[in-house]
Amino acid sequence: MIVARPAGGPSGILALSGRAAADLVGRLGRGDTSRPPSFGIDYRILDPGTAAVLGLPTGALVRSVTPSSPAASAGILPGDVIVDVQGTAVDAQHPPIPSAFGLSSGQRVTLTLVRGGQRQGLSLTLD
Repeated sequence: MIVARPAGGPSGILALSGRAAADLVGRLGRGDTSRPPSFGIDYRILDPGTAAVLGLPTGALVRSVTPSSPAASAGILPGDVIVDVQGTAVDAQHPPIPSAFGLSSGQRVTLTLVRGGQRQGLSLTLD
């Protein structure tokens, strides 16, 4: 967990995976303040219990998609469940955040999602 205070903004708490936190701390330590790559989604991780109650697979339930983002360009929609990124299952330890998978800007990424009960693969390029 990292407590952040953006310039002129309120402080807040951001939960990150270990890899994502290490990447962020390393970049900040080098003075790199550029924005890390993003899929452009707001999501909720579905643990096995919640997924079972909802009748959905485990993964990341997409709540919204940022217009003009890599996710929007790839056709990801609210209600989709992202179940893997680059062949690795999405869960609380591997959230759909590019840095959690060691991905960087410009990289082509493959995802598997479930929409309407059907699994489908797609790819996108990170900004």
